[in-house]
Amino acid sequence: MPDSTQPGTRGRQHHAFRLFLSTALVATLAVAAEQHVVEGFRVVSGSMEPTLQVGDWLLGYSLTFARGPVRRGDLVTFYPPRGRPSPIPLVKRVVGLPGETVAVRRGVLEVDGAPLAEPYLHGAPIPYWMARVEVPPDSVYVLGDNRARSEDSTVFGPVEVRRLRDRVWVRLGPWDRRCAFTRPSLGLARCG
Repeated sequence: MPDSTQPGTRGRQHHAFRLFLSTALVATLAVAAEQHVVEGFRVVSGSMEPTLQVGDWLLGYSLTFARGPVRRGDLVTFYPPRGRPSPIPLVKRVVGLPGETVAVRRGVLEVDGAPLAEPYLHGAPIPYWMARVEVPPDSVYVLGDNRARSEDSTVFGPVEVRRLRDRVWVRLGPWDRRCAFTRPSLGLARCG
């Protein structure tokens, strides 16, 4: 039996343990995907820039299995409402919750008449207006972070909560941009 104090033995044990953990994680994610608990997808438009870039790989978990209700700021996926078919789910940010009023004045998003801080926009407000909209009790209001290039609730109205598919969990790639949007985070840094 090899002596664990010999050079190299500890490194091999550490490598074997990391390999085991990686295999267990992949197996767990595969089972979760099969059960529709998690779903992977690729960003194909610039509607969520700068938060999400074209080509980013995301992992979301089903809202059916999510803990707690949808919250303001959540990134969610859904298929567009009828009349706007798309084989790819849209990714947008929840900005208005059931029963709230949402408006944009001079580029500033207001919820129930109060300005909403949006640090994820990383810049000056976009100079546009949006009339006040009351979010129905069973719906949310979603916007893309790239307001000038987003097809969102300003186009198709509030989205029924039952139509939401996933809450975006982590950005898996590109490798240097990996981060977590929600918890649990797999030990990744929080997305800015």
